[in-house]
Amino acid sequence: MLKSRVQQVRSLIPATVRYGPLYRRQLAFLMDSQWQDPAALEACQVQQLRSLLADAFRNVPHYRELSRQLSLRAEDFRELADLRQLPILTREDVRTRQEELLSEKVPPSARLRRYTGGTSGSPLGFVAEGGRTDPLERAFVARIWSWFGVRFEDPAVLLRGYALSPRVLKSGTYWQRWYPERNWFGFSSFLMTRENLPKYAAKIREINPVLISCVASDLDLLAQFWLARRLPPLPRLKAIHQSGMLMYPDQRERFEAAFGARAFSTYGQSECTVLASECECSTRYHVFPEYGITEILRHDGQPTARGEVGEVVATGFNNHALPFIRYRTGDLAAWSARPCQCGRKFPILESMEGRGQYMVVSEDGLVVSLNSILYGSHLPELKAIKRLQVHQEEPGRLRILVVPTGEFTSEVEADFVRALWNVVDGRMNFQVQRVNEIPYRAGEKFKVLVQSLDVDWWAGYRRAATGPPDGSGS
Repeated sequence: MLKSRVQQVRSLIPATVRYGPLYRRQLAFLMDSQWQDPAALEACQVQQLRSLLADAFRNVPHYRELSRQLSLRAEDFRELADLRQLPILTREDVRTRQEELLSEKVPPSARLRRYTGGTSGSPLGFVAEGGRTDPLERAFVARIWSWFGVRFEDPAVLLRGYALSPRVLKSGTYWQRWYPERNWFGFSSFLMTRENLPKYAAKIREINPVLISCVASDLDLLAQFWLARRLPPLPRLKAIHQSGMLMYPDQRERFEAAFGARAFSTYGQSECTVLASECECSTRYHVFPEYGITEILRHDGQPTARGEVGEVVATGFNNHALPFIRYRTGDLAAWSARPCQCGRKFPILESMEGRGQYMVVSEDGLVVSLNSILYGSHLPELKAIKRLQVHQEEPGRLRILVVPTGEFTSEVEADFVRALWNVVDGRMNFQVQRVNEIPYRAGEKFKVLVQSLDVDWWAGYRRAATGPPDGSGS
């Protein structure tokens, strides 16, 4: 009882007080900097880059040796392009050489262990900076939520892969007050079975949240149930905030139709290297320059032109314990040349193609974005499909598992295949396979593509050394 009352009192304390002075200073800075001109934002980036590199060159063994070999000092970095003097950091580097990448300045007691599985299926453990990374991250999230008209103090539903306590599970519920000092409820997406969905819906309607925070694939299960049962929209809901994967156009439509609020998407990684979000005026991603430096590079490591798709390579400012400097994210994107009517001068991504493994291979070896094929042309036939998953075992052939609606007739299927064939200019063949459901473990990111070929965005498609591709997994 005493613990509950303490939590109730803490819930009345504003986030600006509860999260400490670093959070307050950062949030005040971010609320002002979002309206600054590009020159001022770039000057801020250069200043933060110098601070990061000065720390890394002095205290991180890998970068200390690198600065000696290249005769580099932090003061040598006068503009963003100077960052290209440093080599690319890969996920494998972080996995196999982590001791060399840890800052000697940050004691073991201040190293926060973090893990990410990403969408690549290759888990990665790393370290964040205690007392610094989390307050800074919270400030950026608070600014994003302010774009939606939401505050940290507002009631929120968090639908993610939470592991609930045994006590909660024993009580027969699938949620708990995840942050007791806030009015937030964490719902486990691991337990979203057909039998449990009515309980999820009833509890969410009881909470009547202002915000739903989720991964798109998890919320999609609930949205389809909501629409099938014709449940009313949530009256207080201001925003649906999706992060962790791409949100497809048909998902956005379902979310907004089911719950009655705008669906926003944020792009970032657990490694804290790049952060971008849709704003109140657009569905394009605004890249936050105060968060880090984002490059989009071609296969040869050179910057892409506007509108040209390349790989996102990012340098994060919020973690000096294990600095991610020029880190290959595996994500694909293109810069936009169009400003946003919101008035912010942030760089904008015209397209976000997703992870590198969302690439398919044509019969002649061309590597193509599946996202562009399926959704770039706004194919009307997609509205007749509940869920789909693409499998590729050999170049030039895609097998599409389709969970159809009653509107997905033989004629619609033929139109769908013909439209896809036209999108790729005849470079691929498509086979539709109707199924009742697609195996999927709730709580994991749903894979739109199951790719069995060895595809890498930078290297292209690597055929087997001898003979044709054997279809072995990558």
